[in-house]
Order: sequence, then structure tokens, then C-alpha cells
Amino acid sequence: MKDADFNKATEMANAKFAELHTHIGSICSGFADVEMELINAIGLLVDDGDLDVGEIVADRLSYSQTVDLFERLAKHRLKKNPPRELPRLVADLRKAAALRNDVIHSSWLCSLGEKPTLYQERVRRKHTRRQQSAGTIPLAQFPKIGKFIHDLFMALQDFETEYPVFGQQ
Repeated sequence: MKDADFNKATEMANAKFAELHTHIGSICSGFADVEMELINAIGLLVDDGDLDVGEIVADRLSYSQTVDLFERLAKHRLKKNPPRELPRLVADLRKAAALRNDVIHSSWLCSLGEKPTLYQERVRRKHTRRQQSAGTIPLAQFPKIGKFIHDLFMALQDFETEYPVFGQQ
């Protein structure tokens, strides 16, 4: 590869990385919002007058355990009027975590060719070897993942609004 071609390919790769990092930041920030809203929902389910209760209850729980707790509390507190969308909401909370983990716990590499390509290399805890896969999450998917997470945040807020039984049961 000639110096000029190498420099052009490097610039293209750097531009892809800049775009990638912007999307990763958006996904991280959106997921943090979802986590906080989930904790708020737990707080409302436990004690509608004090949102800090959610933080106290979920303090040492993993995200997965927090989702389990939310599901169990919602089923218990809303048993007189069970929400039809709860299974979908819980499934989406789990899917968001899987998507976030696939993005966050990967090392992103870029080939320097005529058309730079992003590669995802992810270390799985259950396996000691590295797993590399090309195009596992195409760059075009990142805005969709970000939108999915944002929509989930809004769905959690809607859930809290649509089921104002907190403190009424």
C-alpha cells in the first residue's frame, strides 16, 4: 500500500472509529437511563412516596436480578389489573442488556483496506479463548440499538404512568 493510500485508509478508519465511539457513548448513556428508570419503578412498586427505596432495595443486585425483582414486584402489586405489556417489557429489558453487553464488552478493530471494515472481538467469560467475528454488529445497527434503548426508557416511564396503582393497593 502506498503512503498516500495508507493515509487515506487511515483517515477513513479513524472516521469510522469516531462514529462508532459516538454511538457507543449514546448506547451507554441510554442504558444508564434505563437502569435508573427501572430502579425508580421498583421504588414506586415498593413505596410510592419514596423513590430512594428503589435504590436501597436494588443496591447490590445485578441488572438481571433487578429485572427479576421488577417483574416479581409488578406481578404482585398489579395482580388486580395485570399489565399485558409486562412480559414484553421484561423481555425488552433483557434484550437491551444483551445488546449493550455485546457493544461494550467488545474490542473494535478496523481493517485498513480500500473499504475499512469494523471487526468485533469479544472475550467471553465462559471461554478462555478470544472469539472474533466480522460484522457481528454492523455500524448501521448502532443507531437502531440506541433507538431501541431510548424507546425502552420511554416504555418504562409509560408503564409507571399507565399503572398509577402505586400506593393504591
